Amino acid sequence: MPVQTSSSLARTIMRLGSILAVLFVAACGSSKAKVPQPTPTPTLPPCTIAAADLSLGSGGTTKYTPFSNYSGTLLTESPPGLTPLLQEAATAFDNGNNHQTKTVITSAGAGNSLKDVASGAVSIGFSDLFASQSGVGGLTDTQLAVQVYTMIVSLDLQNKVTDLSTQQIIDIFSGHDTNWNQVGGPNEAINVIAPPTNSGSAFTFTHYVLGNAPGMLSQPTSAVVANTADAVVNDVANVQGAIGYVPTSYVVNPTEASSVTPICINSYSATAKAVEAGTYSFWGIEHAYTKTGGNNGSVAQAFIAFLRSPAFQNSYLVRSGFLQLGLVPVSVLETHQASS
Repeated sequence: MPVQTSSSLARTIMRLGSILAVLFVAACGSSKAKVPQPTPTPTLPPCTIAAADLSLGSGGTTKYTPFSNYSGTLLTESPPGLTPLLQEAATAFDNGNNHQTKTVITSAGAGNSLKDVASGAVSIGFSDLFASQSGVGGLTDTQLAVQVYTMIVSLDLQNKVTDLSTQQIIDIFSGHDTNWNQVGGPNEAINVIAPPTNSGSAFTFTHYVLGNAPGMLSQPTSAVVANTADAVVNDVANVQGAIGYVPTSYVVNPTEASSVTPICINSYSATAKAVEAGTYSFWGIEHAYTKTGGNNGSVAQAFIAFLRSPAFQNSYLVRSGFLQLGLVPVSVLETHQASS
């Protein structure tokens, strides 16, 4: 073996030191790469629904127990979305009184019905608003049912836009997003169809979907305003890239179910199960108001009692697409009570 000089030995030691330093750095880098990383928070699963999924129940057939000792004309006002149900109720109620009563249901805006019952123009004012939310006082509130709403889009968006988050809906209805590709849909203009901003449905949408944020618009200035739920469905059905919202009863109706497609909100759909679980918040409470301390008459009280009776609640109410209050847990109902 050749004998190393002191200088060559020093060079060898330096080379070994360099190699060890490289190995040390590599080992440290490898150790850092193996440190476990936080698991990303999973997103909610995609949600796809059909009109048939939104039925809140089929209801039964009920033989009404005849009323007695009631007579006279009962004047009431109701928002358009509640009017068809109340007209059926009026017919059944009057028949049960052997036609000694005549119950008149006039369609009016939710705010107007409250003002008219306060003034005494009608004996009962039906509304999907709390009186405190409309600024009308001196009324007695009887809660009747839950009205569940769903977002709908035009058929050209079917299977392309199936689920929107709260933020995406805010961006659409504030006018920030104007093309469906901004929310994961096709390259197509967004056309908003909405009810009047002073309607009960618009209030429910603004409060429970948009979050009632300060300065929040319930619809963009470019929105097409449709005065009834029927008109919203018709406009969404006939406008490309359209979006709107209506009570679920207007979507499960066989005549209209094939003309629009419902979509989810935050991966939950407008089903009774989701409402009862508190995971779906786009719904409101239907009310019957009478004037506190006023001479509302026994016919008015009898009609309200009829609307709350199991005979009516288990049949017409359910078949018309409303959800019974008794099926919704108290803790969930409390989330939709008026602020004191």
